[in-house]
Amino acid sequence: NGVKVFIKYIAISSSGDSFTFTGDQVITDPSSDVPDTYNCEDEDLNINVPNNWGTDYAYVNMGNKSSNITYNRELSTKLERGERLYIHGFPGGLHLQDNYTLDPVYSEAVVAQNGIKKGVIHVTSMSFAGGNSGGPVFAYRNNKLIVIGIASSIYGERIGVVVPTINFR
Repeated sequence: NGVKVFIKYIAISSSGDSFTFTGDQVITDPSSDVPDTYNCEDEDLNINVPNNWGTDYAYVNMGNKSSNITYNRELSTKLERGERLYIHGFPGGLHLQDNYTLDPVYSEAVVAQNGIKKGVIHVTSMSFAGGNSGGPVFAYRNNKLIVIGIASSIYGERIGVVVPTINFR
């Protein structure tokens, strides 16, 4: 009834640097979203969900905020079968963490097919799981880790899905 909720987030790095943003600054790609119903405590909620893994992401444009993390949109389209990728995330949520600390869980995966298929990078031999979603996926080039995508989901039991950085708008 005309009510708008305003949420302010503060992200704080391990070095103490902070970044403040609002829900209005979160960037998504709803172009392939479809209506769905989610049951929460016996109440049906109408939501929109991605109908395409390639649009299953959200991020915050940090503007002029500097970072030592490098990403490469073009590289995300040229990965080759058998190439090793490195993932950080939080499978198990806080169950794998000490109080008041967040220590990302390291995992690896192998590119399953050359390039991008159906808008995503398919991986096998992966050790990521629920909770890794949204975590950075790195490739190793010139003695440097470069972000090439974000962990998205698992297809079946053995195929992982990575949204490539080329998809970010």
